[in-house]
Amino acid sequence: LIIEKGGIKVALIGLAHPDTSTLVKADEEVAKLEFADPVEAAKKWIEFLKAGKAEEGVPDVIIALTHIDSKQEKDGTITGKVEPLTHVEGLDGIISAHSHQTVYGKLNGMPIAQGYYNGRGLAILSIQLDKDNKVIGIEPRFDDLAAKVNDLVADEEALKDLEVFEEEA
Repeated sequence: LIIEKGGIKVALIGLAHPDTSTLVKADEEVAKLEFADPVEAAKKWIEFLKAGKAEEGVPDVIIALTHIDSKQEKDGTITGKVEPLTHVEGLDGIISAHSHQTVYGKLNGMPIAQGYYNGRGLAILSIQLDKDNKVIGIEPRFDDLAAKVNDLVADEEALKDLEVFEEEA
């Protein structure tokens, strides 16, 4: 997916955890799926995007939206199965998941963020632009939504959808 925001094009590549086939309950639907190596999948899509093969054109930034785990130590060190992605040329940032951790920092120079779990936080990669609208950096951040739950405004459309789901359940 390529989104245009702030005068730039941001490409989003979805990547599953490398162990998905053994992490999820096996059933006939899952058995039909192929879970490719996320590093190889990222390289393939980056090549596609950089070659201008997407109808939206060449993106200015490529972000991996993943369900690949990361963890951040108290000293700021980030580890996890997300590490091999930090070496993929052309990738500009990673949104991590799976480990239900608060993560925001850089690993091997790659910005990484993970938003805790169950909507309690928001992983953010802020793209900085210069005066000519060229990307000059990407900074990972975390927004602690749980700490400001009383200040959040409900989305009316989402509440209607929730009501339908609750009635069906």
